[in-house]
Amino acid sequence: MSLSPRYREAREALELSLTAHYLEKDESTISVRPLEVDSSFPKLELSIRAKDSVGCRAVFMRMRELVKSVDHTLSQLEFSVSALRSAVSSGLSSLGLGENTAVDDIFENADFLSRRSEVILFLSDVENALVGVLESTGGAGGSVADRAREYVLSHITERISLSDVADYACVSPGYMSKSFKRIMGMSLVDYINQQKVIKAKEMMGSGETRIADIALSLGFTNIYYFSKVFRKVEGIPPTEYLRRSSREL
Repeated sequence: MSLSPRYREAREALELSLTAHYLEKDESTISVRPLEVDSSFPKLELSIRAKDSVGCRAVFMRMRELVKSVDHTLSQLEFSVSALRSAVSSGLSSLGLGENTAVDDIFENADFLSRRSEVILFLSDVENALVGVLESTGGAGGSVADRAREYVLSHITERISLSDVADYACVSPGYMSKSFKRIMGMSLVDYINQQKVIKAKEMMGSGETRIADIALSLGFTNIYYFSKVFRKVEGIPPTEYLRRSSREL
């Protein structure tokens, strides 16, 4: 049964509206074209089999460029994500890693992608998780957790946010948070606080006795919050730690 012109026009208008929402563009500026990323998947699978992290990153860079530059529909994207998952799964299976939680967890969220900007972050998360797996089997490069710890330790006297650390590691905040906790067994916030307390104790041991100055030099704008963090990590407030330290000298 053929569709009436009015129904067909209404459906096309709805599809255009949904596409505009996904692309985050005005409907009048959209020119839908094929999202030609299929040729990337065989290259990606070969790179995985060779444990070639650089090759994997090059493929993902190309995919992100296409997603950013080509007006495509959400249904095209969904098909491409499915093909991407198959290529990654096949490549990992060849290494005896058919089921890898770090990568699988990210693909579980693919059904919730609704904006192009989210897809860009999603591809970056898949890329970093995949490279992390290859690194653990002999590939080159440092893990996301290593880069996070490097940033925290080199910026310990500053206010550190999840976004700062994620930007440094070139991953999304969501992926950084989940990946760090899975690898380190603690949240990134707890790790930051732990390292700041360690630094505070070093400063106390070097003769600094003004809690307010210590808090300020470690990026805390509120001495009461610093004391709360210190007590949570050390079990006692900083003033008590200072008293005990001075008695031991």
